[in-house]
Amino acid sequence: MKKFLVICIAALLLVLCVPLSACAEKEEPREEKALLSGFESVEELLTIGHRYIGSVDLSEEHVTEGEKSARFELEGQYVGLNDWYAESTVQFMTGSQYLTKVDYKDVIAFEIDIYNDSGKEVRMLFSINANPLEERTLREGDNRITIGIDRRYIGFLMDMSAVSTFELTFEGRSAADPEWVLYLDNFRAVTTEKVLQEEEFDVSGNVLYDFDNIGEARWKMAVLGAVTSSFSSPVFSVNNDPHYIYTGTSSLRVQFRANRQNTGVDGVGFRTLTETVNYDWSQYDEDKTYLEWHIYNAAEHPINITVTVYSTKDEVYQKAYTVAAGSWGAYSDERALLSDINDAFTGEGLDIMSIGFLVSGTESGDVLYLDSIRFIGE
Repeated sequence: MKKFLVICIAALLLVLCVPLSACAEKEEPREEKALLSGFESVEELLTIGHRYIGSVDLSEEHVTEGEKSARFELEGQYVGLNDWYAESTVQFMTGSQYLTKVDYKDVIAFEIDIYNDSGKEVRMLFSINANPLEERTLREGDNRITIGIDRRYIGFLMDMSAVSTFELTFEGRSAADPEWVLYLDNFRAVTTEKVLQEEEFDVSGNVLYDFDNIGEARWKMAVLGAVTSSFSSPVFSVNNDPHYIYTGTSSLRVQFRANRQNTGVDGVGFRTLTETVNYDWSQYDEDKTYLEWHIYNAAEHPINITVTVYSTKDEVYQKAYTVAAGSWGAYSDERALLSDINDAFTGEGLDIMSIGFLVSGTESGDVLYLDSIRFIGE
């Protein structure tokens, strides 16, 4: 009997141990932090580019790691007619002896420590290869900034295996402000061993844009018209509130912001990028197929929309209409027969390059939602 019990207990222990050992083998991919710039020497500072910075010095103040930090005075360039200064930039260039890493496909986030000694909040924009990624507001005192990277969709914007520059852009101060002072330390990349599952932008079906991810909403759309500041351009984001979704599970949210002079908004609208250049238009009967889109006006007043379809030869088709406050546009207004678009193009064949939405009547803070750019039959 005792022998039987011993055998049973041994068998039970074996069963319990197997899952534990199996779990031990399935460890989560390891994350590490790679130092990109520690601001530890004058020689290192000389490899960092800057524009409209009054001075750059090593400092022993507000150090978060190591022995030194970098003190930047944001001088700006005075724009006399407008009574404000241009933005200041700090640029890190890869490939130097201090910043050797060029391939960042393994990065899930960037971090930097900034002490804001300016006496007021300062807005900052983080860019890679001149592509704006995230805007942050630096509060007075210590700031530990983390910029997350969505590795599934970052390829919609750029090739992360060939990064040449990182850029920090700081808003321009007003003429009444003294020079702003920031201390920077420990610019890092958070890396992972997890295998990258990169998504691809697909325009092969009848739905061109359904805005179901950050890639489509942020990096396959562009602003129409000039902007006076990096911090006043319209803001694109993914919306998941069903009230502002026409079909599917998400839509594009566009918020307009006041221009630098505060005399109106920056940007006259937005447009798709050029992924439709190689689209197979021959799959549709142009006399029975419509290009369709849907806009919701969340403002408290009517908004005027002019949809402009651009060809690869700078030809345009336009359709203007008005969207009432707090409503979707009329169904008949938000579609165009492909044959009508082609008739407006003088070249051979339907070759849509981009679809633009010019907006008038907007005020600072106004929000529009765009959803479901697609082709639909009669």
